[in-house]
Amino acid sequence: MINPITGEGVSGVSVEQQIDELKGWLCQIEGSNIDNLSRVDYLLYLDIPGVIENLERLVDFSESTHCAS
Repeated sequence: MINPITGEGVSGVSVEQQIDELKGWLCQIEGSNIDNLSRVDYLLYLDIPGVIENLERLVDFSESTHCAS
């Protein structure tokens, strides 16, 4: 994924870092004028919350399987 505001990709090494970075992207995008985003960037903006949710589920699953072993 590429941040439509900065043009940079996700750089976090851990899943938790990636989640924090994506949440920061949302703040950046929401702080700018969303109306000026291209259609592709706007669709990416709409996808980010789902990506965050999936990463959080991955963390929860990993923690639950790690604790069970």
